[in-house]
Amino acid sequence: MSLIPHIVRKDWKLLWPLVVAGAALQALLAFLEYRPESFAAGGGSNAAATILSLSLGIALILTILLVVQQDALPGVNQDWLVRPIKRRDLLVAKAVFVILAVHGPIFVVHCVRGVAEGLGLGEMLRATLLSNLELVLLFSLPVLALGALTKSVTEALVTALAALLFTLLAAVCVATIAMTVSQQFHFGGETDDSGVEWLVGFLHHAVLILTAVVIVGIQYFRRDTRTARVVLALGLLLFMIVGRLPWRPAFALQEALSAQPEAARAVSLSFAPGAGGSPGPAGAVGAVMPSDGFALQAYDAKARQRPVETGRQRLMFDVEVQGLPPGSSLHADRVALRLVDEAGNTVYRGTAQNWDLRTAGDGTARARQVVDLSKKVYMRLADRGANIELDYSLTLLTPRILPALPALDGNASLDGIGRCASHLDDDGTGVDVGCDAAGELPPCLSVSLARGSSDQLGPEIFVCDLDYAPVAWRFSVEPIDRFVRKLPLKNLVQASGSRNENPDVGGLTILIRVYDPVAHFSRHITLNKAHLRDFASPPAGP
Repeated sequence: MSLIPHIVRKDWKLLWPLVVAGAALQALLAFLEYRPESFAAGGGSNAAATILSLSLGIALILTILLVVQQDALPGVNQDWLVRPIKRRDLLVAKAVFVILAVHGPIFVVHCVRGVAEGLGLGEMLRATLLSNLELVLLFSLPVLALGALTKSVTEALVTALAALLFTLLAAVCVATIAMTVSQQFHFGGETDDSGVEWLVGFLHHAVLILTAVVIVGIQYFRRDTRTARVVLALGLLLFMIVGRLPWRPAFALQEALSAQPEAARAVSLSFAPGAGGSPGPAGAVGAVMPSDGFALQAYDAKARQRPVETGRQRLMFDVEVQGLPPGSSLHADRVALRLVDEAGNTVYRGTAQNWDLRTAGDGTARARQVVDLSKKVYMRLADRGANIELDYSLTLLTPRILPALPALDGNASLDGIGRCASHLDDDGTGVDVGCDAAGELPPCLSVSLARGSSDQLGPEIFVCDLDYAPVAWRFSVEPIDRFVRKLPLKNLVQASGSRNENPDVGGLTILIRVYDPVAHFSRHITLNKAHLRDFASPPAGP
């Protein structure tokens, strides 16, 4: 007869107060974060939500640790060893308790909250199941493995601190070794803050899950704590190594996953005739961005507007792009720069600023390539011929315009996004628009004011953090995703040229565009025997 139900009941009798406390914290947190409208603020302050989230995390960790340590695995004086109880039954009982007592309340609370906010029950069931799956694999399973390695909460805390210190030491060692190649000491990898960062995240998750599974297997079926701790150390070291995934193999894999690779086959890049010139003072917006100021990601736009750092010289090249599909946009994910002197020696390797551009009607566009070079290298090649080589990793994005949403008191469910709503803000200076989604929102979209379904008024405001992960991999521990943006009405006044500071917004709509990455590809261009001084930006004025 299986002892699994008996073990679960025994653990429940011992730990039910902690389980109930965790469920109550989860319900209270959901109440604080509940928003009856897409653009409404949550019911509680950020400080209260933060404290509750921290308390909930501690309660869940304690629940998992204690349920495992009720029948501790290290040592030889546990009574479950002599009853006897099958180790498989013991493992299954602990897993069942964690799923029911820890994840059951989370599942119920998230579903109730989503339905209360107006999201569909079916969508919420799917999103909550996926979010719980990720929570099981990336939170509960590692904590269960930590509990299997230890006999008490104190021992688990000491082991976790030791693992953290080992991880930091491993990170320093890996960064030091990588510095011999990149000449820079930093903990991040080449894919950080890019659309292909999900690949590193996938590898991190795979290492974490594999390490936890091996530890649990060793402890429950062999009870070899020493070997399990060695596995933990090796797993942490491998976790740090995979975070340094080089750019080229990462982007090559991303290219292979392109949804429509043929869409970019006709795209070509070249240095524009007279590739240089200075449109404005160094550090000015026009000096570092394409002609229309188009930038998908906010932090990319801020990076392009930074002034030149001390000890560096800004260079600018005009790059012409041809063969773009009508209506598409092009994002430079990474620009690798190589300078080769007349003798064929590589003088400099580095990266240049990323950029975004829109397609002109004839499929052509021009981007201003910005390079911030150390003055030491610049002075060496300023008046000497050098080959300038640029390797581009590019992504082609095509927009999809969703059905227009009324700007005043709009409320609709849009396919591919979720429930969206809009209203005039309290001071009458803009229109608030927000969307809630069961699961993940598209990683890149924009909102703009318009008249009708296509007559855009004013600029697009982007909600964009590029993520090229396949749709099946885009889910997180939070089953509800949302955004809120304000569309200022002053842009409408400027666009219409009207002197009326209070334009009529009754007939306005909101256009929502989703930017889908359809092709990832690479291009290489070379400018031979160039003099860097010809491309130098003038120094900033006083």
